[in-house]
Amino acid sequence: MIAWVGAVAAASAVAALVEALRRSLAVEVSPPAVDRFRRADRTGAARLARRRRREVVARWWVATLDDSGVEGDPLRWARVLVLAAVAVAVLGAWRAGPAGAATLLGAATAAALASRRALRGRGSRRADDALPDLLDHVGRGLRSGLDVVGALRTAAGRLGGRHAEEVLAVTARVGRGADLGRALEPWVAAHPRPAVRLAVGALEVAVEAGGSPARALDGVAATLRDRMAVASEARALASQAQASAAVMVALPLVFALGSAASDGDVAGALLGTGGGRALLAAAVGLDVVGGLWMLRIVGPE
Repeated sequence: MIAWVGAVAAASAVAALVEALRRSLAVEVSPPAVDRFRRADRTGAARLARRRRREVVARWWVATLDDSGVEGDPLRWARVLVLAAVAVAVLGAWRAGPAGAATLLGAATAAALASRRALRGRGSRRADDALPDLLDHVGRGLRSGLDVVGALRTAAGRLGGRHAEEVLAVTARVGRGADLGRALEPWVAAHPRPAVRLAVGALEVAVEAGGSPARALDGVAATLRDRMAVASEARALASQAQASAAVMVALPLVFALGSAASDGDVAGALLGTGGGRALLAAAVGLDVVGGLWMLRIVGPE
């Protein structure tokens, strides 16, 4: 471990020395003014490209957490992920050098991808669970004498959440002169799921059909609750099988990590030799494939 850290420090020192020499030579041999301007333009374009890549990654990270139903500060979760990766890499390097760090990072990445697959759509389901309450609030607002737009605004202010933000955007578009039918279209486009389409269709009918729109909204809210209750029951019935599948997938990884951390010979055999790394990679791959297969079998959707 000391030798490996010393090698990394020496490589960093050499890189710093080379960079210092390059900068000193660049100062001594100054390019013409036109070349300097061109280089400044290229530097600015490179910075702009890096900034755009960071923005794309940040949007992807926020969308992933939102879809997985993970609440909290995205930056804090990113720091937790980085710290966990560093801890795994340090453990692998401590036991078997850089090869061990790479192997454990690969196993941790596979486990993270499997967890992401298991949590996919959880945030959307949580958001859709609030749609019946949203329609109930709109119905109560209509009974109190409000129009549909006013009832929507009041309901969004009371409930909050992802769909409440979409409802406020709908009312803002109506305030700018759009009719309610066109103002509702971006909501469905942003969340193309059956529950959202049914709720938006009920709101459109409440505006165009006349009669008793509050009663129609109550009926749609009851239908949504029935559908969600059936889906929730299916997930509950499958939860025991999913828990058993998760244990079966995680147990080999936990056992391997515990054995490597407690016995240096095991870590050396698994991470310090080509055959051990090949067996470990094959085992992790088969474990991930088996986990995805079991998740597909026992998943409710």
